[in-house]
Amino acid sequence: MLLSWYVKTTLDKKIHFLQEYYHPKAVPLSFLVSGLVMILVSFLGIKAAVGGRVVEDASDAKSAAFFFHMYWTAATITVFAILAAAFACFVEIYFLRHGLGQGLKAGMEKYGQSSEIKSEIDRLQMDYKCCGVHSYKTWYNISWIDVQYLDARHPGVAR
Repeated sequence: MLLSWYVKTTLDKKIHFLQEYYHPKAVPLSFLVSGLVMILVSFLGIKAAVGGRVVEDASDAKSAAFFFHMYWTAATITVFAILAAAFACFVEIYFLRHGLGQGLKAGMEKYGQSSEIKSEIDRLQMDYKCCGVHSYKTWYNISWIDVQYLDARHPGVAR
């Protein structure tokens, strides 16, 4: 559950680049649901262990056996659900990488238009020691200089 909180807060910081290209609640929600299911199954296991500890008659034995069967069934289902959630998280890595790339490229296209986007992209590049979507060459394909600072009549300006 702590992992879901960490992933959610990390994605919320980068949400500006992800909001149009990726749904950032999928991964933290799967971690949160998995954590809650594991807690519930653990309580069922505790109930089965406490109930089966002292068996005085046949009804207690039936009750203990019932809870043990419920526990093992729930534990088996939980294991498969967690494996499915882990698989879904690995699939989400592709979507996250693609969404972040698209969002970063869209943000880079607005680099000179907004100081907020400019500072956010600069912070991302300093934090992750990267430049562009795949490499620094991404900047060659984007007009990131604001037109108001450019003298279009100058002979060195490409048109």
